[in-house]
Amino acid sequence: QPAVPSTNTKQQYEPRSDNTAVPAMGRQVEHVVLDGIHRDLVNLVNLQRDKLTGQQVQLTKYEAEIAFLEGLWREDQAKLNYTNAEMERLSQLLQQLESEVAAGGGDVVQQELKLALESKQQLSDQLVKLQQQMSDCDTRIIYCTRNIRSLEGEMLALRDSSAATASLVQKLPTDQPTEPQRDCSEDVSSQLEEVETALAGKREQVEELKRAMMSENLEALTLTPPDHHPTTAAAATAAAATGGCTGVGSSRRMVGSPRMLETAVPTSKNPHGVWV
Repeated sequence: QPAVPSTNTKQQYEPRSDNTAVPAMGRQVEHVVLDGIHRDLVNLVNLQRDKLTGQQVQLTKYEAEIAFLEGLWREDQAKLNYTNAEMERLSQLLQQLESEVAAGGGDVVQQELKLALESKQQLSDQLVKLQQQMSDCDTRIIYCTRNIRSLEGEMLALRDSSAATASLVQKLPTDQPTEPQRDCSEDVSSQLEEVETALAGKREQVEELKRAMMSENLEALTLTPPDHHPTTAAAATAAAATGGCTGVGSSRRMVGSPRMLETAVPTSKNPHGVWV
């Protein structure tokens, strides 16, 4: 009988073709899974980048508010020094007028005494108001400083998280990284460099602010010789007739009471305990 072709030939090749198809399907599933992971990581990086931008805006806002409050604080300090000096001058004038009244002064001396007392009361009220304003400014400065420190901590944490995410993106086990993946990695690296540069700038601004505060506090301790004041009764009468005080724009340099130096207490804005 003629030889019949064996039907087992096709069955011998079919398992071989199935074995070659399984690895190809496995690689396709692996690429799909890696693309999903990469997409999630990119979304996480974008979310963290938006949060960093928002916190940088808040940080700039708080720093501007601190600069404004410090300007108000310096202005109130100058007014306080002026008020203290005026109160001291009026106290000396009051003592002189009281001595003249005791020696037998008339109606003119009594009128001068009345004007001096009124001026002293007005200056006392102004002093209380300025002290309250300075206390409010100190409170707001402390609040803004705490917010800045909190934002810096959050920015550092986000920077570390972004660095870890970027490291995961770069370590994805892809055979040939696609163009979007390379662009995303370069974008993340650029954003990390920008964040580190911004943080370094903010730290330098905080240090400059501390040095400026220390310099201003030390300058406030400089004592200058007092201006010459009239001591005669005629000169006192002329001073009382003009209201008993000097204008804010005068060249008089006023210095607070040295006794306040004994109560200097270190604070978050004055770590060296220098009297201001």
